[in-house]
Amino acid sequence: MRSHFDTEELKCLYQIGRPIQLISNIINGHSGITAETAVDFAQAFETSPKFWLDLDSR
Repeated sequence: MRSHFDTEELKCLYQIGRPIQLISNIINGHSGITAETAVDFAQAFETSPKFWLDLDSR
């Protein structure tokens, strides 16, 4: 896991409301994006849950 995050990353983590370890695992390809996480990402980044699920399936 990364030991530091920049200010924008911390804002996103706070907005998503998910544990840092989960986000780090997704970024590093150790975890997939669940439907629930896709909804949280969609709300935080003003996209659709489908966008995140499709992105994860690649």
